[in-house]
Amino acid sequence: AIQVEDINNFFENDVSGSKYSNVDRETLVWIRDEMKTIAMEESNHSSLAWRTLQWACNVDSVACEVVQKEVFDESQLEKRFHQRAETAFIGRPEVLYFMKREWNKIYNAHKLLVEDALLGGSICTETVKDDGSTSLLSSVTENVLRGVVLYN
Repeated sequence: AIQVEDINNFFENDVSGSKYSNVDRETLVWIRDEMKTIAMEESNHSSLAWRTLQWACNVDSVACEVVQKEVFDESQLEKRFHQRAETAFIGRPEVLYFMKREWNKIYNAHKLLVEDALLGGSICTETVKDDGSTSLLSSVTENVLRGVVLYN
């Protein structure tokens, strides 16, 4: 998602000396569009993983607690962010902020769904449509949330 934003920034601001300067516009448009498609498809896979985790939490609270402790511990998350996207952070501390912000949206929705299921409830939400004014990172997050909440 960050690379797509970089390509869009390159197009909008004609950034000379960019890593994209030597790539023709048509190729960059194709790369950007393919990256968007891949990001949205991966967000569908992420939704499935979150739903699987919700199912596990609904049937085995001990397993859920282990995941909370081993996977979602703050220090583990920080380490994983850096392992997966270290190069994206170089000279761009805002990238880590945006990734954490979007992660927290998904994680908080997961916690609400698990808590709600424990209380025997059901959370419903409206489908949010992308009007093109949001970043790809935000669109990916919204797609994950739709997949998690609507299919729960």
